Amino acid sequence: MQAGASARKLHARFFAAGFKELDPKLLPHGEEDSGALGIPVVVRSRSIGGRVLEISLSRQPGERIVMLARDMTEVDKQEANARRAQRLDGMMRMPHQVSHEVGNMIGIITGSLGMLEKISSLDSKQQRHVARIRKAAERGKSLASSMLSVASQQTLTPVEADVGSLLCGMLDILEMATGPHCKVRLDLRDPLPQVYLDPALFEQAVLNLCLNAAAAMPEGGEILVGAHPKQDMLAVEIQDKGIGMSPEVVDQAFEPYFTTRSNQGGTGLGLAIVYGFVRQSGGQISIHSRLGEGTIVEMLFPVLSKTPWGA
Repeated sequence: MQAGASARKLHARFFAAGFKELDPKLLPHGEEDSGALGIPVVVRSRSIGGRVLEISLSRQPGERIVMLARDMTEVDKQEANARRAQRLDGMMRMPHQVSHEVGNMIGIITGSLGMLEKISSLDSKQQRHVARIRKAAERGKSLASSMLSVASQQTLTPVEADVGSLLCGMLDILEMATGPHCKVRLDLRDPLPQVYLDPALFEQAVLNLCLNAAAAMPEGGEILVGAHPKQDMLAVEIQDKGIGMSPEVVDQAFEPYFTTRSNQGGTGLGLAIVYGFVRQSGGQISIHSRLGEGTIVEMLFPVLSKTPWGA
């Protein structure tokens, strides 16, 4: 405390009134009212700015009540991320099972089509019907493949990769894909550690995230694609200054088929596929967003010296 500063007592009920999760009547009020607290109480209070305080009350001998307040913001985020990852991993198992069933049925269809096509007596109309069925089967096969991507079961071809070179090499594609009103800028912190991942799927993930960033800025703006070391991981971030997302939307953003742009052709698979790729690559992914302020999507990949593949 600085010299000359003074401390003053704050009435317990006055303090508690600032937290809607805490009933002020639990606390003492004057000498006659010792408060209604019986068993210990623990509550968490979330402020508009996102700060989380954990307040615990317990009654001590002599009718005293001890109140402890702890800043649990980071712990609360970690717990929420762990619950979200557990929920998503459970959701991803279902597309994996369904994709195998669909693949088996498509195999029967394409096998039967092959036998039909060997029959020389098919007239032109029948051949057109067979061609339509084969086209529909190929689309079904593609759908099953995308379901495997969502389920983190796609086939990866990982190599030792220089993420900086990959990002520089796809800059032109990103600028064309995001349109004339958006500017893509790279922020690469040299030297970047090597990672072990599938370059094609990594580029597809970055492209999907940049397209989402562009969609969040209808009037255009800058999309910042950054990469830098972060502890024993390599962080790749895609940042925009768009419309942002509410906490409820962020919580569901990686779920398969969840979209806020269904009227614009959104399928709800883009972020789910990115999530599946990152998790299958041994990494983590998170979204930091506020309404009206923009969004940062962060992908974390194990650096090569720390990954089991590079051991």
